Amino acid sequence: MSSPDILRRAEDAAHLLNHPALQNAFSDLESAYVEALLECKKEDDLGRFRLSEGMKVLRLVRRQLESHIEAGELAKRDAETLRRGSEGFW
Repeated sequence: MSSPDILRRAEDAAHLLNHPALQNAFSDLESAYVEALLECKKEDDLGRFRLSEGMKVLRLVRRQLESHIEAGELAKRDAETLRRGSEGFW
């Protein structure tokens, strides 16, 4: 993937993660999962498993967006290093 693509993806991910609607959605979903887990009957192993897997997926989505942002930051630093040339490389 080219540097401009990485930077565009990073900007999009940052925009999404900083958007109040998505922040609220993540927060509301996580709260709903926790509440549902607390309300699970003790014999409902499958229900607890599914709810915990849902929380993991939610967190993985957030981490993936954060990963795109980090990749963009690295691409910016690499571009700046290349722009400066070899000065300060060693």
